Amino acid sequence: MQKSERNFAPPVIFAFDTPVPVPANATSLPVPVDPRAELPLAGTETSQVDLGWARRGSAGGYKTPSLVGIYWSAPYLHDGGVAAGRDLRSQLGLSGTLQNGIAPDAANSLRAMIDRDLRARVIAANAASPALQRTNVRGSGHEYWIDRQAGFNAREQEAVIGFLLSYVPPR
Repeated sequence: MQKSERNFAPPVIFAFDTPVPVPANATSLPVPVDPRAELPLAGTETSQVDLGWARRGSAGGYKTPSLVGIYWSAPYLHDGGVAAGRDLRSQLGLSGTLQNGIAPDAANSLRAMIDRDLRARVIAANAASPALQRTNVRGSGHEYWIDRQAGFNAREQEAVIGFLLSYVPPR
């Protein structure tokens, strides 16, 4: 990662109302990473950024993504393969959401992360797309279930999803 440092640029994010696919003239917003900034992005202390990207002589390390703002970061998982739209019958996987211009629903995408039956349907939907197969997008892995088979009821599952979508770190 050390050689990648010369390619770094100030971070930006597309405006939250940007449609998918992203148009050429999409508005981008700066992401504050200075811990002294008025609204810094959580966990962006300089030493942590240096560690995560092996910058400035750091040995580098693995930094897990923050839960802050998880509402805005669907689809989920390392390959971005866990996505579900509002309609859980037809909008599953990237083939049923982003490939059709449908934004993933954060709550349903999280539900697909923790419910093994729904995740199996997402994986099957992704597997049916030749484009996703070429890019190795599956939506599998990190199997930590919060579903009936693991002893949780629907109310408990909804509570976890609600917590994750509204998480604010302690100050």
